[in-house]
Amino acid sequence: MVNEIFKRITGYDPYPHQIEIFEALSRGESVILRAPTGSGKSEAVFIPFLELRGRILPKRMIYSLPMRALVNSLHERFQRYGVGLDVRAQHGSRPETVLFDADGIVATLDQVITSYACAPLNLGVRHGNLPAGAVASSFHVFDEVHTFEPLLGLQSSLILAERMKNLGLPFVIMSATLPSLFAKSLSQRFGARIIDAEEEAIYARKRRMVSLRLFLDQELSADVILDIHNSRTGKTIVVCNTVGRATALYSELRNKITPAPILIHSRYFDNDKAKKETFINKLFGKNSRERTLLISTQVIEVGMDISCDLLITELAPIDALIQRAGRCARWGGEGEIMIFEVSHPAPYEESLVEKTEFSLKKYQNHMLTWELEKQLVDEVLNEAFGKFGNIEAGAKAMMHLSRAAFEGNPAEAEKAVREALVAEVSIHNNPELLESKVLLLPRCKVHPGTLKKFFGMSKPRIWRIEEDRIADDDYRPQVEAIILKREKDIRSGGFYVIHNDFAFYDPEEGFIFGKKGTPLEPVDFQNYLPQRGFVNIPMETWKAHALRTLEVFEKKLLPQENFIYKKLASYLGLSEEKLIHIIRLVLLLHDLGKLTEEWQEKIGAGKEFLAHSGNLEKCKLPPHATVSAYILGDYFREEWRGVMGNSAFLAIAHHHSARAAKVPKYRLCDGWFEEVNEILLENIGMKLRWEVIKDFAFQESNTILSSRIPAFEKEKAYNFYLILSRTLRLADRWATESVTKVMNNL
Repeated sequence: MVNEIFKRITGYDPYPHQIEIFEALSRGESVILRAPTGSGKSEAVFIPFLELRGRILPKRMIYSLPMRALVNSLHERFQRYGVGLDVRAQHGSRPETVLFDADGIVATLDQVITSYACAPLNLGVRHGNLPAGAVASSFHVFDEVHTFEPLLGLQSSLILAERMKNLGLPFVIMSATLPSLFAKSLSQRFGARIIDAEEEAIYARKRRMVSLRLFLDQELSADVILDIHNSRTGKTIVVCNTVGRATALYSELRNKITPAPILIHSRYFDNDKAKKETFINKLFGKNSRERTLLISTQVIEVGMDISCDLLITELAPIDALIQRAGRCARWGGEGEIMIFEVSHPAPYEESLVEKTEFSLKKYQNHMLTWELEKQLVDEVLNEAFGKFGNIEAGAKAMMHLSRAAFEGNPAEAEKAVREALVAEVSIHNNPELLESKVLLLPRCKVHPGTLKKFFGMSKPRIWRIEEDRIADDDYRPQVEAIILKREKDIRSGGFYVIHNDFAFYDPEEGFIFGKKGTPLEPVDFQNYLPQRGFVNIPMETWKAHALRTLEVFEKKLLPQENFIYKKLASYLGLSEEKLIHIIRLVLLLHDLGKLTEEWQEKIGAGKEFLAHSGNLEKCKLPPHATVSAYILGDYFREEWRGVMGNSAFLAIAHHHSARAAKVPKYRLCDGWFEEVNEILLENIGMKLRWEVIKDFAFQESNTILSSRIPAFEKEKAYNFYLILSRTLRLADRWATESVTKVMNNL
């Protein structure tokens, strides 16, 4: 059966490890997969997802990767397989599903983790609980986990994986270079099944013959590369550990080799980098036969489906070397890998580079098989990774996530993924003249240490760009360009403009410090500021909107998310009927705060209570979501002791903004209690109790809600809040959109 499914979708028979994963997921088991490059890891999880979604797996998959290039490549592959499935990419340059509302989402890890912390990178924090609820209720795949920072991104992934396990949702962790002891510790911690691919079963790997040659007494130089490349007739890839080293070698070789070498590294503008990647994928792709030379950095380790006959690389930690080796004879055949000494280990830990060198010396001229790769990984990384599988190792990531969720701070959430050791740079001769358009200058990322070193040595003219938005206008940023006077003023996360006398950019070479260039121009300013406008919502009674919100849930959300609601009920120790009752009650009462004299007067209500009016363009309404929560808070906490009451209270408070807290003074209208109980009795067979609610029928002064958001550490309360908030906000949004569409079509 599994063979037939794979054959039908992909056109080929599955490998044994792909069958094992399908069968494990069919039993609801989580999986830790170790498989070499080119072994179909991605298909091993995507095909089961297509067949099992909504039954054994959630209907939504989130596939987390370390790099944008990987996301782009995998998104295209999944689109080919997932006919009729909504598959989208989500990263900084392609925010295609900021609400995580597609069926299949291929995303960078930072997008996933920051969204789970209610502090998304590509969406205002007021909407943070929408994508967070999706992340909290999906089938998760974490791929290339060896590239995640061990105490940050890796630990954040494990925190999320553990929470999915507790919710009863399977997940998959994958890598080609996962140390055995680390894999075993994860298996014990999560009860996950370890699956190892077999090299002999993988056609391309079985035909692959790659020899390992070590030159650990010699550093890589342009002359060495020239001699080696000129003696060959195939494709050569050179991998350096730093951008400076790669660009220096390229400069020396560009006029000595025909055809001219190609350079790629991390310091390109997004459009130029994408063009380069497309060109390189074609030139080093499966069907290309041209002789050529590529000089690169770590950017080719993952995400590029390319191959060469000869790989020349500087010494690096073993996991990085194995990823680089995956670009040699990728589709089978003969290949050769040459490893040269480095004078300095940067950007890697010196101890890992030294351990790698020590282990490699035993395997001069050996064939680099999958078994040898696993052996080398264990020799070098078992000890280093031994502690990373323990819950205690996640303390730092947990601290950042907790703080980010409490503050609604995307920068803090990003610290849970990686050390924020990135600054952005651009080039101009007078950014002050650009005013806010300076934000539209093309830019690329560099390590702050690189910028500090350049500033200290060359004393260039550099401006630090500071952005301070006007309090009442989110669309028009106010910008200052401040001349740098001290090296210590260069900070991670900052944006810096370097005078063109001291910096150069070229689409081929990228960003170069210390070379005279020309000022860059901002991108099209007209496309930057969104068009401001007000969309009126047609007149709708309070009762009609409450019923329409419930109807959207019953007809759309409940069938769509029923699998998750069943898991959530079990997770909370409730019957499914009790959970659905709570959701229905929250949906019917979410706009209770609109039944105040202040709100109804502002909206221009007459005999009937209104939820929406067709004339709001000049009408500033008082807050109602926080009022709804304030009125119902004690009732919910008394009715549903434990995590449910407070989470329901906050879900209602945050159904327009995840950071709402201010409650204005109010007085509920005459007849509100009868209106509410009538709709409750008709639809869910219950009434509110006056003795619990009566003290909140009015509030004489402004106040603040007693709590802001469930603490991130309180897992059940936090996850219930996220899933309930998303359910409410989607039902409310879709109900409003449906009435707007109906009225617009009349």
